[in-house]
Amino acid sequence: LKTGIEFWKIPDHTLPLVTLIVDIDAGITSEPAGKFGVCQLTAETLVRGGTTNMSAEEFNRQAELLGLSFGSRSSQEFTQVSVSCLAKDLNVAMMMLMDLIKNPAFDEKEMELVRDGQIEQVKRMEKVPFFQAFNAMSKRLWGEDHPNARRPSAKELEALTKDDLVAFHKAKYHPNISRFAVIGAADDEACKLIKMKLKNWKGKAEGTAVLPQAAPMSEERTIILVDRPGTQAVVAMGHLSVGPKHPDRYTLEIFNEIYGGAGLSSRLMNQVRTQKGLAYVVMGAHMFQLPTGVFIAGCMTKNESVVEAITTIMDVTEQMQKEPVPEEELSSIVEAVENSFIFRFERPRRVLSRMLEYRRMGMPEDYLATYLEKIRAVTPEKIMKAAQDHVHLEKLQIVVAGPVEELKPQLETLGWPIEVVDND
Repeated sequence: LKTGIEFWKIPDHTLPLVTLIVDIDAGITSEPAGKFGVCQLTAETLVRGGTTNMSAEEFNRQAELLGLSFGSRSSQEFTQVSVSCLAKDLNVAMMMLMDLIKNPAFDEKEMELVRDGQIEQVKRMEKVPFFQAFNAMSKRLWGEDHPNARRPSAKELEALTKDDLVAFHKAKYHPNISRFAVIGAADDEACKLIKMKLKNWKGKAEGTAVLPQAAPMSEERTIILVDRPGTQAVVAMGHLSVGPKHPDRYTLEIFNEIYGGAGLSSRLMNQVRTQKGLAYVVMGAHMFQLPTGVFIAGCMTKNESVVEAITTIMDVTEQMQKEPVPEEELSSIVEAVENSFIFRFERPRRVLSRMLEYRRMGMPEDYLATYLEKIRAVTPEKIMKAAQDHVHLEKLQIVVAGPVEELKPQLETLGWPIEVVDND
């Protein structure tokens, strides 16, 4: 449209339901310095805090009477605000959604309720061992202040005010960096009316924030020991890797399934859990994200078996680099990927999410059309070569979260540098 907003339509007339989604290039990356957490707090308060035309109480009562379901979602790159409704209520749902987008009131009582919930969630997550370890890993790989490593603290959330939410909304919620999607049983006439209403959404954001590159990472294999009490430790090891557009992506997707993604049949699960009983769950994969990917592996294990868990994961990884995958194992994995491919698009909203994800990652236009063809072209030799090229055991940053006094003597037997950090 002339205002800069893109219009997307995904028809589905299975049920008389419609979902409207405003997708805005205003994620965590867009947060001003010192205002960490403002993106999600803005989005969540926006859908609960009423508008300048309707109080929060009136707005929420009207939504309840009509069975409208408003929601929001935030990530590093984007924020989404949505409403789901019966097709017969599409017109009023559209008007209420755009009233929220253009004229949010950010009711302070609702803001406090949203913030209290977020603070409680932060406090709960800070007690979860896996979160502690992988949070430390993110900071190690990306740098303390990188959006991919930032997690707002309770103190930072408490410091945010209504004025901060108003300022973030004023700067970022504009049509020129947005997409509007209609999913479901909306006919052409309804879509024409929606487009007419979108013309009234004015304003322009001054560009979009771009995810910065990671801070320089240690080139030496290092253990980062995070002090926390308990009888079990969490191990997370990894390094930065290639991004989603790399030509080896398809090969690495098959590598992921064989290495750690194919449930109990994956090599990590077979060795770490089934054969040695070191952990109930173990994972490992190349994660394709922006601005670049990450290779990561990890598990939770008893304190006394931390060293064995680390060396076992590394042995499995090294085997992928030295020995071609048997044809039979590869064939079964490729077949499983083929059979599961359709389920990426089984629901219209998932189709939209996938399409937006591929677009943000800059995937080529024929990515989906050629995906299965390129997956079928993966060979044992390609997998071994990709493992050699993109997994660097000598550069692994190994985070271990557990009691320092018990674990440090064990880890010292590996002969690698150890950094001890507080669990803050």
